[in-house]
Amino acid sequence: EVISSTRIRQVIREGKVELAMELLGRPYGLFGTVVRGDQMGARLGWPTINLQPENEHLPSNGVYCSQVFFPDMPGLFDGVTNVGTRPTVYENYQRVVETHIFDFSADVYGEKVEVRLFKRLRDEKMFPSVMDLSAQISEDWETAREYFTVRRRLQG
Repeated sequence: EVISSTRIRQVIREGKVELAMELLGRPYGLFGTVVRGDQMGARLGWPTINLQPENEHLPSNGVYCSQVFFPDMPGLFDGVTNVGTRPTVYENYQRVVETHIFDFSADVYGEKVEVRLFKRLRDEKMFPSVMDLSAQISEDWETAREYFTVRRRLQG
């Protein structure tokens, strides 16, 4: 099939970030500034950075394996990114992009970052309780950790 910007935008809108990575030759990146959120992730035990995206095209709501690049810090930081409205916690909430970065605790408010999306883990969904949501985030965390461990192993 032909690789075109229209096709890539469609693939991204559908949340097919692995296919987007194949077509682009690199992971699809969300660019923006880290802004203050409502601290809900921290209260659940999963602190996040909240991205105010500059991108015109966001992937469909869901949870993704991701890496965060801070221009002022060496290396990439593995994490799990949620794109969506957080239906378990809020009704009719604005769409957000939030990333839990593994083993990370720096104050990065106001920083410009790139969140690179590698693999879609699941759709965003409403859970019966915040305890169920937190348990699912733990599973997502484990899955993403394993994904990046295997990815590094395969890259040599």
